[in-house]
Formats: sequence, structure tokens, C-alpha cells
Amino acid sequence: MHIMTIEDDFEYQMERIITDFKKRFELEGLDAEELQDKIWKDHAEEFGRAVLERCVEYSGDELFE
Repeated sequence: MHIMTIEDDFEYQMERIITDFKKRFELEGLDAEELQDKIWKDHAEEFGRAVLERCVEYSGDELFE
């Protein structure tokens, strides 16, 4: 039996963000390096917003206090 840890939760949340982002911007066919470059060059603001939104959903105001 695997007990979920904070690190697991973070990893899971980031994987969800990446998966959603790949679908939203049709980036599924890219390898890891190409995906990182494309996000950094073309979608950094949207990606940052997605991360912050997930932080708020996951932990609410506590993260920002």
C-alpha cells in the first residue's frame, strides 16, 4: 500500500496541469524538450496562470498567507 505524500500530491498536480495544457494547446506530439521550449516561448503566461489557479484550487488562501 502506498501512502500519498505531499511530494506525490505536487507531482500529481503538475502532471494534471501538463496534461491539460497539452490538450488545450494541441501539444501532444512534442517530446519533453520541445514541449518545454514551446511552453516557455509561446505560453509562459498561460502556464503560470494555470499553475497559480491549481495552487488556489488545491490549497486555497493558506498557500498565500
